[in-house]
Amino acid sequence: MGCSNANVKEDKSNKENIQKINEQKQINEQKQVNEQKQVNEQKQVNEQKQINEQKQKNEQKEEEEKIIGPIIIFPELNIELQSFTSENLDLNKLRELELEEHNYLRSLHDSPPLKLNDELNEMAQKYAEILIKKRMLQHSENRELKGKKGEWVGENLYYESSTSNLEYCCGNMSKEWYNEIKDYDFKTGKSKGGVIGHFTQLVWKDSKEVGFGIGFGNGMIITVANYYPGGNFNNLELENVGNLIPKKEKTCKELFQCESARKNEFELINKIRKIHHVSPLELDDHLNDCAMRHAEMMGKTGKLKSYDEEGSFKHSTNWEDFNLKRGSIYKGGESVIKWYNKLKEYDFSTCSAKNPKNSFYVNMGVSIIWKPFKKIGFGYYFKDDNHLYTCAIFDQYIYSPQNNLVFPASN
Repeated sequence: MGCSNANVKEDKSNKENIQKINEQKQINEQKQVNEQKQVNEQKQVNEQKQINEQKQKNEQKEEEEKIIGPIIIFPELNIELQSFTSENLDLNKLRELELEEHNYLRSLHDSPPLKLNDELNEMAQKYAEILIKKRMLQHSENRELKGKKGEWVGENLYYESSTSNLEYCCGNMSKEWYNEIKDYDFKTGKSKGGVIGHFTQLVWKDSKEVGFGIGFGNGMIITVANYYPGGNFNNLELENVGNLIPKKEKTCKELFQCESARKNEFELINKIRKIHHVSPLELDDHLNDCAMRHAEMMGKTGKLKSYDEEGSFKHSTNWEDFNLKRGSIYKGGESVIKWYNKLKEYDFSTCSAKNPKNSFYVNMGVSIIWKPFKKIGFGYYFKDDNHLYTCAIFDQYIYSPQNNLVFPASN
């Protein structure tokens, strides 16, 4: 009997141990389930947070585009101000503008104007999209027109990259290619040391037709131009690349029209102020004169600083420093857009820069919509043919931003 009772007790003890083990196993499994649930919930929270942040960024972008648009507000003024993104791309318009730029540059060398060719347009567009997908820049191996087998088709490629929103300004590629003229020896038809093939193809006299394509994606812009008949052929540069016609090419300084630029900057600022519920500024002759002198001072000394009038009266001052591409036209509006974009770093709820280190430059954006300002003047100075300094001087000075003096944009 004693032995039997001992076995019963031992069996009971084993059952209790097994039960405890099972219970602990269930507890551990439930704990793992709960932990995984928390991980999944946190993952959902993070994903929703990312979605909300992206939504907020998209809404902010849409709001900005309502104000200045994906195209700079004066697109009709000249080629340099007409720009395209993947969202607003108008291929027909882009091709017309690039053709206009090409033919102007060709005219400087007495080369006949090119005509757009639909087949070349299609060829260029397809290849631009291929290069974007491959994330590379290399010339196509197969370039032939239908019915013209074996005949040479020329090709120029252009590339831009950016970590921000991609926007292509018409004329960029043409001017970049044409700028190779500095390395071309007109006496020998050879290079002085740099790349010249894009320039020589652009102005090649025997080329009659052209097609343009553009691709956006992967943080890149790639443009392609195809020419027929192709240039850079059989060492015929001396016959096909004419000398620059004396005095026909104009510098950025010669193309600049001060009063027109000033008017356009002024109108754009007041359009922005209206959207921010702030009364318009008045264009002031005295401040214009001050701004002209201040722009000249900055250009000659290289010192970018605020303007102090006699008597130590300070004025809020905005400025920009442009190294314009050869033959570009500064029409006005470019500086205002740069200043206004600085407001992206301004927190309207705290009335301060999101990053205190950027406060000085953020104030250039604040100045555009600062309620107490009543008057403004604009100044311009070319340090050389293509290096432009611009500035805007306001009638007062921002000392300490206050909430009721700066308003966010709304319709």
